[in-house]
Amino acid sequence: MTSRPITQPTGPREAPRICYVGGDDVRMRIPLLQRLRAAGFSVAVCGTENADPFEAAGIPYYRYRLSRSVDPLADYRSVTDLIRIFRNLSPDLVHAFDTKPNLVAAIAARRARIGRVVNTITGMGRLFAPGSHGLLRLAYIGTHRYLDRLADITVFQNEDDMAFFRAHAMVREGKARLIRGSGVDVEALLASVPPSARIAALKSDLGLSDGIVVAMVSRVIREKGVIEFLKAAEIAGRQQPKLRFILVGPRETEGKQAIDAQTIGNYAQYVDYLGPRKDVPALLSLTDILVLPTMYREGVPRVLLEAGALGVALVASDAPGCRDVARHRVTGMIVPQGSIAPLAEAIVELAEQPELRRQMGQRAQTLVREEFSLDKVTREYASVYRELLERHPRKRNGV
Repeated sequence: MTSRPITQPTGPREAPRICYVGGDDVRMRIPLLQRLRAAGFSVAVCGTENADPFEAAGIPYYRYRLSRSVDPLADYRSVTDLIRIFRNLSPDLVHAFDTKPNLVAAIAARRARIGRVVNTITGMGRLFAPGSHGLLRLAYIGTHRYLDRLADITVFQNEDDMAFFRAHAMVREGKARLIRGSGVDVEALLASVPPSARIAALKSDLGLSDGIVVAMVSRVIREKGVIEFLKAAEIAGRQQPKLRFILVGPRETEGKQAIDAQTIGNYAQYVDYLGPRKDVPALLSLTDILVLPTMYREGVPRVLLEAGALGVALVASDAPGCRDVARHRVTGMIVPQGSIAPLAEAIVELAEQPELRRQMGQRAQTLVREEFSLDKVTREYASVYRELLERHPRKRNGV
C-alpha cells in the first residue's frame, strides 16, 4: 500500500509541479528540490525510504513498493502504486533516478497520462564491472532502448555513460542531456563541519592525531573496491608508518554483497573499520587523502564531490564518473580498476608530498564549485523542465 503524503503540495497550482521518483536514497536530492522550489516549481517525491527527512524539509512525500531484483509481479505493484499517486497528485512532469525507478515511473506516468517524463542515469553499476554477466548487460541495453521510447529526455551524469548509450542506440539524437550529479552546496557543506577544536578532539578520539589520514567512505562491498583498499593499505602502511587508514560505511545491511567481518579484521593492524557514521563531513575534514577504488561504472560519486569540496586530495579508480572528479595529477590520482600495487603507490606518493596534496585539494575544491555546484545543477535541471513544459504550455496532463 502507498502512504499518504507527509505534507500537501504548497503554492499556487500555476507553479509547474515536478514529481521525483527514486529508491532508498532519494533523500540525497532534498537540497536540489529545495532550490527548485525556490526557482518557482512545486515539488513532490515518491520513494521507498523513511519519510522523516522530507517531513523536516516540508516536501510532500509518497511511499511506494519497489523491488531491486528481477520480479515482474513486484514491478507490476510498483507501477500500480505510482499510477495511483500520479493520478492523485497530477504532476506536470515526472523525473525518475536509477534504472528500476526509471522503468516503473515511466510506465506509470504514461498510463496515468502524465505528459512529460525525464529519466536520469546515475551510473551503470555492477552490470558493467569486470566479470559481470553478458546476458544481464543485453537485458540492460534492451530495457533502456524501451525506456527511450517512454522518456522525453534522458539525463546523464558523465560523458562516458552518454557515449555508451549513443553507441548502443539506447538514446535517440536530441534526447540526451549532460548534467553532472545532483549538485553540492559547497558553502553549506563547509558550514556543517565542526570547529577545528572539535575536529582535533575527534581525530584524537579515533587515534589519528599523529598520522596522515587516508579514508574510504563507501558501502562495504567487493564491487566498491574495498578488498583492494585493504590490501593497498597493508602495502602502503608498511612503507609509510605515518599513514592511518579508516574505512567508513555500512556492511551488515548489504546482504550477500557485504564483505565479511573476518576479512576486514584480517587487516585491523592497518585499517580501522568505523562502520556507518552520521558525521561523514567531519571525518572528511580530517582526511588527508580520500580513496575510492570502485569497480562500478559510477554516475558521479558523491563522496568524491564532498571530499573535493572540502579540499581533500583524491585517489580513485579509472572508472566512469570517478575520473570526472579525480582528474589525474590535477585534483588527485587515477589508478587502474582492480589494482593494488598502483593504488598503494599513489597513496604513498601523496603521503610523502604534503604540498602536492594541498594543491590537489585546492584544485578539487575549485572544480566542484565550478562544475558540480548545487546552483549550477539546479539551473540546468530547471532549463530541462522549462524546455519540456514550453512544448505544450497549456497542457497540464495527457500525452
